[in-house]
Amino acid sequence: MAWKQVTVAAILTVLALVPAARAQTRNIALDATDKMIVLKATVATDIFKGRKALRVEGGNDESLFGRLVILPNSEMRDGSIEVDVAGEPGPGSFSEARGYVGVAFHLAPPSASGAAQSEPAQFECLYIRPTNGRVQDQVRRNHVTQYISYPEWTWQRFRKEENSRYESYADVDTGEWVHLKIEIENGKARLYVGSPGGAGGSVPTQPTLLVNDLKMGSQARGPIALWVGLGTVAHFANLKITPRS
Repeated sequence: MAWKQVTVAAILTVLALVPAARAQTRNIALDATDKMIVLKATVATDIFKGRKALRVEGGNDESLFGRLVILPNSEMRDGSIEVDVAGEPGPGSFSEARGYVGVAFHLAPPSASGAAQSEPAQFECLYIRPTNGRVQDQVRRNHVTQYISYPEWTWQRFRKEENSRYESYADVDTGEWVHLKIEIENGKARLYVGSPGGAGGSVPTQPTLLVNDLKMGSQARGPIALWVGLGTVAHFANLKITPRS
């Protein structure tokens, strides 16, 4: 995607200056690809399983922060994010690909200390590994959902130091629509995962994953991004956010 000589830092800084609406739900259009900031991915509008969607393909080149599609008019600190997602390993993906798909939030622009202009300095993310949901391996099933905080808190570090406290099981399936809801408030997050095929608002009454200590703190704020991992083809639809002061 052409950048037209505008850096990620400049765009994210401008977005951060736009105040979030208070408790007003906003539907975020996923067909205006020319207004999105696309990092390490390709995007296109698509029809997937009978639904209009945004297709995001992550490719197979290594990237520590994954792939991001940063959305306009999505600035928030606390609030809720809801979206339908479907993820699966892409063509030619590596053997450990899991179809990683989720949502990043609290994106911050590169620091003045020399961070690359092509990537954010920080963000938090909640995502799922769809191929783990129905596999006949309990250990992999335990690693369906995941919280990370880029760049310091990777899934590898969490799994090593925190005994998988930032992961949990959810009933998801490869390449099937799943409804995600993320509630963010006062430095905490709750991830709700609807069942496969439960797109368009199917939210369980209890959260699937609890994060009681968001690593960027209770005052972090910034735009939202669609997130996909290495070797993934993902689809997104029906995105809405409800910022709260």
